[in-house]
Amino acid sequence: MNSSVINVAIVEDHTVFRQALAAAIAGAPDMAVAGMAEDVDEGLELLAAARPDVLLVDLGLPSGSGLALIHEARRRWGDACVCAVLTMTGNETHLLKAIRAGARGYLFKSDDELAWVAGLRTLANGGGLMHGSLAKHMLAVSDSKQDASVRPLFELLAAGYCLDEAACRLALTEQEAAIQIGRCYARIQDLAPGLSSRETELLGLLNQGCSFRQSAERMNIQESTAKTLAARAYQKLGASNLQEALYAARREHLFR
Repeated sequence: MNSSVINVAIVEDHTVFRQALAAAIAGAPDMAVAGMAEDVDEGLELLAAARPDVLLVDLGLPSGSGLALIHEARRRWGDACVCAVLTMTGNETHLLKAIRAGARGYLFKSDDELAWVAGLRTLANGGGLMHGSLAKHMLAVSDSKQDASVRPLFELLAAGYCLDEAACRLALTEQEAAIQIGRCYARIQDLAPGLSSRETELLGLLNQGCSFRQSAERMNIQESTAKTLAARAYQKLGASNLQEALYAARREHLFR
């Protein structure tokens, strides 16, 4: 980041945790709280008002998925706003979906203040955050998307080594290893979603405000077929519903 102060925005509905995280950020000499929100709508307003250096988002907000905020931050600010997930369980499938949407890692809610602050500094300095279970998951489901240079790091993390230990074994600094993770995430995010022409056509109609029934009629297919096409498109875009899919499709410039 160019600024000497890392401005962090928080979107989290759990009041006690949100306040604790904000206090940890405010207590760090090189950080400031840029804003806080409790749900998706407030988070969108926050992003419209100013660009944070780092956006921390809980995926399970009461008004919708935090993925919508990651998509919006990426659309508005690109790489100038680094997104990360706030998580309790570290569900690998959900985290990988968030990474595909644009996140560069995650903070565990169960960690202490020092870990939160260290993680934020890593993110602000271009690095990515990853734990062993996610490394193992990515090796299993995304192996073809990794280049040879990052695989040894993932294998060490998957084997249970901490990032600093893995970096040492590979003759890297911890920050260099974190940057490798961040670049890996960026490559995943840059991959084309690979939608078929019919899937793209359907999303385009839905983006124009057509219902599934209207879209199906225009495409001369059954409504059930349209919903099947939509489900496939959601999966390819790393989305769980129509709103998230349309955000992702706009980000990929699929609508002309």
